[in-house]
Amino acid sequence: MPRAAAPSAQIARVVVLRSHQAFALGALTERCDKHALILPAGPYAFPYAAAFELARLFHGNESPVNPDAAGLSRAALAAALRALALADRQIVAPRLEWLDASSLELIADVFEFAELAGSRLCLLAGLPSGQPAAKLARLLEQAQCADEEFDAHKPRALNTHDSALLNALRAAPMPLEPEKLMRASGLRAREFQAALRKLCAAGYADAGPRVGLGAASEVLPPAELTRWREAVLEVCDLPDARLSVLCELGLGGAEANELARRALAAHEPALALARFAQAPSRLRDALGNARALAECGHTQSALAILQAEGGPALERARVAFVLAVRGALSLTDAERELRAAEREGRGGPHEVEAATLRATLLMRANRHAAALKLLRRITAPQAQSAPPDIRVIYLLLLAQAWRRAGREDKSRVLFAQAQDLSPSAEIALRVELQAFLCGYASAARLAQAAARAFDLEAARLALKKSPAARKALRHALGETDARVAAVPAAPQDALELCLRHGATLAATLLQGELRVLPAHAQAQAGLCAWLEAQLVRAAKSPGVLLPLSLPASEFKADSVLLLPTLGDCGPLIALFAKPANAAPLLECVNAREVVRQWLNAGAISAQDLQTLLEANTGENTPWPTSKPNSRRSNEPSTSH
Repeated sequence: MPRAAAPSAQIARVVVLRSHQAFALGALTERCDKHALILPAGPYAFPYAAAFELARLFHGNESPVNPDAAGLSRAALAAALRALALADRQIVAPRLEWLDASSLELIADVFEFAELAGSRLCLLAGLPSGQPAAKLARLLEQAQCADEEFDAHKPRALNTHDSALLNALRAAPMPLEPEKLMRASGLRAREFQAALRKLCAAGYADAGPRVGLGAASEVLPPAELTRWREAVLEVCDLPDARLSVLCELGLGGAEANELARRALAAHEPALALARFAQAPSRLRDALGNARALAECGHTQSALAILQAEGGPALERARVAFVLAVRGALSLTDAERELRAAEREGRGGPHEVEAATLRATLLMRANRHAAALKLLRRITAPQAQSAPPDIRVIYLLLLAQAWRRAGREDKSRVLFAQAQDLSPSAEIALRVELQAFLCGYASAARLAQAAARAFDLEAARLALKKSPAARKALRHALGETDARVAAVPAAPQDALELCLRHGATLAATLLQGELRVLPAHAQAQAGLCAWLEAQLVRAAKSPGVLLPLSLPASEFKADSVLLLPTLGDCGPLIALFAKPANAAPLLECVNAREVVRQWLNAGAISAQDLQTLLEANTGENTPWPTSKPNSRRSNEPSTSH
């Protein structure tokens, strides 16, 4: 059959070739551009698996995509993929219907942002002829479709080694690195390479930076994969991938609950609902599941759970709030739940959250004076003790209430405070959108916030107001120094974040117990004792300076960084081979906020900071990190 030319991005942004020979769609990769991003046909067994693979292909080894212990999320992958919307690249997906639904939605967003930004990003995809799945609707709306047949790969007889590799691939929840797949298959290097070549020639496997299933693998007969799933579980380190395999083995209840709760905390209800669905109903967190159901529009199911289940007052209040916003619960019933949560959390940060939820309902009911009265009862120390996202929402609501009361001056000040504190792209967008609607923010600023949060509706609103905001949109899409999408909520996440951004070792305390990464550092008794002693001192006296004379260990460090807080954790110590290596971590967690913490804690003076900024040493790091066996000239002597 003559080979057709690769479709041009000038003809259509999305080109879908349909075929009755679905198993032959792997031949699509022969028609792509030289530098195309070619996705393996599969497998993609959990939410955002395909988007994760696309992000790894796009960034390569220059900027690896490393999710933390909370697993994948839309926010993290949107941050990793938003620059793709500006790229003049081609994406190739031999089996479009094999991509998971969450990834398809995100990829559709990428292409719509590419349209807004005016780039030449395009997609070449294969799809079996017939009725397409509902999950493909958004991409097919943008697509130019054509029917075409392909030359199929010739079937090959498989030996024992080939079958072992193929079964390991079929048991995997995502494309795997060759070394991991080799371990799971139990083959030696030469056996593995020979088997892989044969499977690729038959169209059963796709080999690239990672190895996945080929389009022709669908013709294979069913196989018993329990043994292979157990082997794959040993090599999977991604939380979502492990959960997928555990669920196939009937063991994933506790992990599904934990990852679902983390998704809810990160404001990702659809992801939380998918994870809750993987846990057996008897093990499922009932109120967490009800909240995810309510936020995804399944209000009757959520209402039934709320009426049948007891639980903490704040959890019930969160579910009641969402149901009231969606009109499935009366304002009176919702207020009763919210008042109970306020009473239970009196004087603490939970009272702030319950009050902000109740004030939101009052504002929606046009009871602005009552909302202002409620919010003004929150004291400054209470507001400061609330989690960052709750504190920002509190400031935002207070700004709106004062504006309704005719106090534009107070409203502007509070909006500015909320803009400075926004801990994530999603919360920042919420603040900028309200500021824009109140006339306090420009269309360009809204466009930047929309690009960082990857929110199409807000981006279109900004461009409708001012087409000139496209420049700001493109700038934000192309940012390479974006902050992490979510503040680490658990000590393990905070430590992993430090290691991913240049630290050779990171340590913190959890309920008085030392936590250290990498794990083998626990064997260094002298080092661990030193770390624990310094963290205890720093926790008791935030302004204390470390006596940085490190005990002998394999972790050689020229620089030690003390972060008073990192998300909900702290204090935290990170060791670096040299001072310049600390720059990526400070950039990631927002160096301005870290320096503010140092100044407030007395760990550095304003004069010292000015001196460091002016010096801007040859290490190219203006950020203050302490060197071992050194002390600032104005530092008080400390006993070791």
